[in-house]
Amino acid sequence: MNYDRPTLLEALASAYVLGSLRGPARTRYERLCGTLAAARAARQRWEDRLLPLALIGDEVQPRADSWTGIARRLATLDQRPVGNGQRGLPGWRWLAAASVAVIVLMIGMFALRQQPQWQLVADIAPPNAATQWRVQRSADAQRLSIQTLRQVSHAPTTSFELWVLPADGSTPVSLGVIPESGTLERALDARQAQLLLTAMNVAVTVEPAGGSPNGLPSSAPIIVTPIVTSG
Repeated sequence: MNYDRPTLLEALASAYVLGSLRGPARTRYERLCGTLAAARAARQRWEDRLLPLALIGDEVQPRADSWTGIARRLATLDQRPVGNGQRGLPGWRWLAAASVAVIVLMIGMFALRQQPQWQLVADIAPPNAATQWRVQRSADAQRLSIQTLRQVSHAPTTSFELWVLPADGSTPVSLGVIPESGTLERALDARQAQLLLTAMNVAVTVEPAGGSPNGLPSSAPIIVTPIVTSG
């Protein structure tokens, strides 16, 4: 399969994060992410977009007859005549479009009201230099914020990547590629969140463009910085 097409990678990444990519296809995609930086980048983008939605509100189980009632009402709308006895566009399409618009609006308003409170993880600076990056996590340990405070130059074929170093000396865990400028927020998975609460240090390495090709540091860290402890 030709994985050079961005649209294909976006489709696979979205299906993977949504959970609709299953079985052998899901396994193949996970292997692809281990070898193709563009696939990992697409997956990260969709995780950043969709995973925070899982934190909105509590899960509610609808009544068993809810979907039957909805289907019956939509079918009624779909059969309603419009002028001269002719049917217009299917009513369920209009209702579905309106419902999606309302849901998106509600999610957006909720997100604006639920801006996370940030806690400092580390101010990362090269030796004898001012702070280069500020790393923070949300108070609920669900999100990470990486702010670039000073523009840094590097070869176009490389990227800086942030790692958390487990206190037991085991394999570093990636926290993602560091932005070249501005601030980047991304969702933390359970393992990343736990390590940020228990580890002693974070580190920065120079990796191939797009990040480590195999989920491990490609070279020794250029900076190791202690994690700020609270309390």
